[in-house]
Amino acid sequence: MKFIKDVAKIKNGSSNSDNNIENGIFPLFDRSKVIKHSNKYLFDSEGIIIPGEGKEFIPIYYKGKFDLHQRCYFIDIFSKDYLPKFLFYYIFYNNNYFSKVAVGSTVPSLRLRHIEQMQIPSTILEFQQHIVNTIGSVDDLIENYQKQLKYYYKIEDYLFSLYENYCEKINFEDAFLTFNGGVFKSDEYLVYSPFKLITIKNIEDLWLNTENISYLSKKNAISKYKLNIGDIVMTMTGNIGRVSVIDEKNCFLNQRLIKISSYSPLYLLSYLRKYKEHIILLSRGTAQKNLSLSDLLKINVYNSMQEIKDFSKYDSIFNKIIYIKCEIKKLLKIKSILLSKYFK
Repeated sequence: MKFIKDVAKIKNGSSNSDNNIENGIFPLFDRSKVIKHSNKYLFDSEGIIIPGEGKEFIPIYYKGKFDLHQRCYFIDIFSKDYLPKFLFYYIFYNNNYFSKVAVGSTVPSLRLRHIEQMQIPSTILEFQQHIVNTIGSVDDLIENYQKQLKYYYKIEDYLFSLYENYCEKINFEDAFLTFNGGVFKSDEYLVYSPFKLITIKNIEDLWLNTENISYLSKKNAISKYKLNIGDIVMTMTGNIGRVSVIDEKNCFLNQRLIKISSYSPLYLLSYLRKYKEHIILLSRGTAQKNLSLSDLLKINVYNSMQEIKDFSKYDSIFNKIIYIKCEIKKLLKIKSILLSKYFK
């Protein structure tokens, strides 16, 4: 075994949030999962980017010119005995190492030495290339599906922008149906079962993250809270207004989430995406934001019920979005199996 410091130079970023430019030329990486942009670059290289603080330390592989936040690290590999992408896959699989060595209780932080002292395996280049080719082929498929997803979201946005009719106005409660999640006791959660409890932590923007999921017993998996693939759910606490489309089976709806239904699921998804910021402004509270259902039900929808029903002629786009999401989930499982096979 070797250490990262033996094969790479660890470099700090120097930019901050003020360098973020919406239409900047170069990607600006910080601890956020959302890639920002900048009109300057600090590095022109191939390597691995690691956030220096936060709850997660998920690495990013990048090749080319990019800007880097001052609380991020760049692993610039100089050794000819290691492929950068091989090391990326190894670090990605073993990134829990960073959570273990991070310091600080409020905001866990990485120090330079923590990255330098991470052990890495010694293996021949031919085997590294095999691993890169195998997992990389799965990544290529995922990237292709993600591009398709962005394409369909653009079509959705375009259709919705043309369709809204500001001469018509009804309330949210007249346009859509809402259903509150159930109350499930955390002391009754199981280590594993087929029944997954969807909580606010699992709802990311347009993505259902079931990596850190809670499980229910068959007895506690109450049927009226069971979600179907294609159901749309939204957070009512914390990061309010986050929306996900259910793309896995055997999921159950927890409290402080609502399921929202419409004659046209594509119309509903378009509406929630467009008016997310408006919905957030309805929230109340200081330590933790909360959204009242009664406030949500009063906001305006700028189409008649008949127009919303007519919008369902475009719902094939929604079906394609669900199909792509399900395919991405399958590929991510395959990738996880491969990572475990090569690096466990």
